Amino acid sequence: MAYTYLTPAFVVLLEGALGQGWPSASVIAGIVATAAVTLLLQRTSDG
Repeated sequence: MAYTYLTPAFVVLLEGALGQGWPSASVIAGIVATAAVTLLLQRTSDG
């Protein structure tokens, strides 16, 4: 379920890779925070 929060990050990465431009630093910080929390949730749910 936590992976659904990463969908906007995938869209941003795809747009950047296709040459549509990269977002501001605050958006990138939000993507990094979301990815870190998702990894934390996946790690703590195993045991």
